[in-house]
Amino acid sequence: MITVDTSAKPTVRVVGCVNAPIEQVWSLYKPFGEMDEWWHVYAFMSMLPPGTDDIGAVRSFQLSSNKKTYEEKLVSRDDSEHSLRYDLVSVKPETPTLEGITTVVSMKAISDQVTEVTWCSWVEASRKTLASIKRLLEPGYESGIAALDHYLNPSGEPKLGTLSVKRTNGQSQLGLAAQQQHAQPVEGMAEIIATVMHPVKAIAGTMTVAETNPWEYDSYPVSPMPRMVKGLPRSQALSPAKVSRMVERLLEYGFSQFDMPKRKAAYPADSLDQYAAYFGGYVTPPTYTLEHWDDDTELCRQLTQGVNPMLISVVGSIEQVPKAMRSLSAQDKSIDELIADKRLFIVDYKELAGLELEPPAVFYAPIMLVYKELLEGGATRLNVVAIQLERDDGPIYTPNSATPNRYRFAKVHVACADNQVHQFIWHLGLAHLGIEPMAVAANNCLKGHPIGKLLLPHFKDTIGINFLARQTLIAETHAITAKTFSIGTQQGVEIVSKAWADYDFFGASFPEQLRARGFDRERSDDLDDYCFRDDGFLIWDALGNYTKNMVDTLYKDDAAVAADPVIQAWAKESSSPEQANIAGFPSTIASAQLLADCLRVIIWTASAMHSTLNYPQYPYTATPLNRAAALFLPMPPGDADIDEKVLLAAMPSGRIAIFQGLLSWLLSTESDSTLLGLDSVGSDYPKVHAAFQAELAQITTKIDARNKKLTDAGLPSYGYLLPANIATSINI
Repeated sequence: MITVDTSAKPTVRVVGCVNAPIEQVWSLYKPFGEMDEWWHVYAFMSMLPPGTDDIGAVRSFQLSSNKKTYEEKLVSRDDSEHSLRYDLVSVKPETPTLEGITTVVSMKAISDQVTEVTWCSWVEASRKTLASIKRLLEPGYESGIAALDHYLNPSGEPKLGTLSVKRTNGQSQLGLAAQQQHAQPVEGMAEIIATVMHPVKAIAGTMTVAETNPWEYDSYPVSPMPRMVKGLPRSQALSPAKVSRMVERLLEYGFSQFDMPKRKAAYPADSLDQYAAYFGGYVTPPTYTLEHWDDDTELCRQLTQGVNPMLISVVGSIEQVPKAMRSLSAQDKSIDELIADKRLFIVDYKELAGLELEPPAVFYAPIMLVYKELLEGGATRLNVVAIQLERDDGPIYTPNSATPNRYRFAKVHVACADNQVHQFIWHLGLAHLGIEPMAVAANNCLKGHPIGKLLLPHFKDTIGINFLARQTLIAETHAITAKTFSIGTQQGVEIVSKAWADYDFFGASFPEQLRARGFDRERSDDLDDYCFRDDGFLIWDALGNYTKNMVDTLYKDDAAVAADPVIQAWAKESSSPEQANIAGFPSTIASAQLLADCLRVIIWTASAMHSTLNYPQYPYTATPLNRAAALFLPMPPGDADIDEKVLLAAMPSGRIAIFQGLLSWLLSTESDSTLLGLDSVGSDYPKVHAAFQAELAQITTKIDARNKKLTDAGLPSYGYLLPANIATSINI
C-alpha cells in the first residue's frame, strides 16, 4: 500500500457529535486496538506483535459484515489535539486497484458535554473501486460515531440542538436546531422505514429463484437448533398485502412519535411518568399497564394472565426454595406452611445463569417467590414474597423492605429477565423456529393428502415471517436484538439452542408443559384465575376432538392408519435426524389416536400457543416500565436506599424505548385468519368442521362470562385464547 496524499480534499468526511466531555470520548477512542469494545461491527480485532499501543503499532481485524482481513498502522496520535492517523497496510483477499487508504480522526469540544468528531479518509483507487469503498466507509463512520455516543449514553435521549451525523459529499451539515424539535421524529420514522427495506429486498430477491420440490432443509450455525428451510421458497414469500399491512403498522407508530417531544414536556424530566409520552396519535396508550406496572400484584397477575404464563411453578418442597429465602414468611405463614397449604409458587430465570454481560446492557438471572394471598370474602390473588437477583449470594428484596426503591428496582430486573426468556426461548425458539421443520415436513410429504389440507392453514406465512426474522431480529450481522435486548442476539440464540436440546414433541405439549410446573386440569395446585391454564384446556380439548374426528372420518381403524404410506413417510421425515429432526416425533404412526395426537400438538403450537405468547405484547411489552427489553444499570452497591433517578437512568429511552414500543405494536397486529373462522375441511368434511366450530362457540361463551367477572373487578380481561383471537398460524 502507498502513502496517500492528505493535502487534497478527503474522499470521505463524516462529522457528528457525541454527548460527552472530550476527554471521556478521547479516552475511549484513543486505544488503537480496542475499538471492538464499544463498536460492535468487528468479528475480531487484535494487535500484531509486539502488541504495544505505540506509534507504528499494527492492528488486524475482520468486520462482521464480510470475510476480509484488514491491517492498519498507527501513524500519529496527538493527545493535546485529540487526533490520530492510521494507514491501511493490507487487505486480504485483495481489493483490485486499491492502492492505499489514510484515515484521520479528530475531535473538538463544542461544550463541556458535547464533543464533535470528524472522520476523514483519503482513498487511492480506480473510480469503480473508489465508489464501492465510499459506500462502505461513509455509513461505517456514521455507525462509529453513533456507537461512541451510545456507549457513553446507554440510556440517554439524543440531545437536540447539537450537530448530528451527516454525510454530504465530504461536507458536514448542521443537525436540528432546538426550535426544530418537532422535526426530529422524521429521522426516527426514516429509520423505521429503513428497517423494513432490507428484508423486503431480500424477499423480492427470492422471487427470481425457482422453488425446489421437495424443500431442502438447512441448519443454523449454532447447534442444536430447529431445522429450517433452505432459502425462501417462492410460494412462501409474504404477499404484497401482508407486507403493506406491516409497513402500515410501522408507519402508524412512526407518525405517532411526531408529537412525542411535546407530550414528554408535560412530565417532569426526572419522572418515570414520562414514559407515557411514547404513546398517542395512532397508538392507543396502554393505560392500565402504565398506571399499574409498579404494583406487586400486577407483576404477579401477569405471571398467569400476561404475555408469558409459561414459567410460574408450584413449590412442592422446601428444596426448591433458595436457602436464603427459607426463613421468610407471608401473611403470618412460614415458607413450610405456605408449601403445605399449596400457596407458594416460584419463578426461576435459571436459563440466564452463566451468560455474560455485554456492556452497556445488564441483566440478572433472578428468582422470585410469590404466594397466594387470602383476601376478604374468600377471594385470592398472587403477591410477592421476595426476590433474589444474585443466584449464589447477595441481598433478598422484600415488599416490606426499608429500602423500597431497591425493591422496586429488583422488580424491574425480574421483568427484564422475563422478557429475555419469553422472547427468545418461548416466542422465537419454541414457537416460531420450532414449528418450521414441521411445516417443511408437511409440505414435502402431505401435499394433496386430506391431512395435509387439514394442516395447511396452520403453516400460512410462517416460513415467510421466519425468513424475515432471520434478516432482522436475529440476523448474523446488524441484528436488531443485538443492542435492544440485554442478553444480545448471540446469547439469545444460545439459550434457544439449550432449550431445543431438551425439546420433546409430546413432552412440550400443553398439558405436559403445565404438569412439569405442577399444574393440571384438576387444579390440584389450588391456584385461582390461571387463565392461560383454564382457557388452554378448553382449546386443547376442542383441538383433540377436532383432530380425532378428522382421523376417524378418514380411517376405519388403526390398521388403515398404519397402512397409509403418505402418513408413514411424513412420520419418517419428521423424526429423521437428517431431515426435520423433531425430537420425540414418532418414526411410525400405527394408530388413529397417535395420528390425532400428533396433529393436535402441531395445531396447538402454531395457533393457541403462539397467540398466547405474541398478541399480549401490546400492552405488556409496549413500555419498558412494565417489561424492559434492556436495562443499563445494575443494582448499586451498598445498603442505603437508592433514588428513583437510578431507575430512570437504568431504563432504555429515546430510540431504544421507541423500538420496544414499535415491536410490540407491530407484532400485535390482528390476524385476518383465526380459529373461529377456520374452514380448512368444511367443504369436504362438513360434519367435522361444524362440530369444531360449535365447540369453539361454546368456549367463547365460557371465556366471555369469566372475563366479565375480571372487568367487573377492575382487572383487564384475558382474551388471548378466545377462538376469535387465536390466529390459525404463526404469521406475524
